[in-house]
Amino acid sequence: CSDIIEAHGGIVSDWNEHQIVAFWSDRTKNQAGKACQAVVEQVEALKRLSSSKEWIRRGLPEGLDLRIVFGIHSGECLEGNFGSPLRMKYGVIGHTVALAYRIANLNTVYNSSMLLSEATESIVSQLGKFECNRVDYITSRN
Repeated sequence: CSDIIEAHGGIVSDWNEHQIVAFWSDRTKNQAGKACQAVVEQVEALKRLSSSKEWIRRGLPEGLDLRIVFGIHSGECLEGNFGSPLRMKYGVIGHTVALAYRIANLNTVYNSSMLLSEATESIVSQLGKFECNRVDYITSRN
């Protein structure tokens, strides 16, 4: 999935067995649209993967529904090198990042795979490329 994110101008700042953390720099035009398009392509790629010959050759169940979730929020954050001289990492921090993580976790509540914040929805709805449906209205605690 990293290659799809990067093909759309995203930067993968972290990943583990549960998540990929990516962001689109303010130097990228149409960050929200590119992030949404990357999600759509990642879902399609995982569907192709789960029915590929290599997948089946390894004895994995054909057509397995790989449950991945995405949370996208648009806003300001701090981007740069964080840490100390002994351990440095390039990435993003701030309320926007924390809110995107919380939004991704809400997919389990709504049995969905991709949720956008209102800030992101208002941007991408103007593009005319994506159909957005309001799931709920929630507020952040912080």
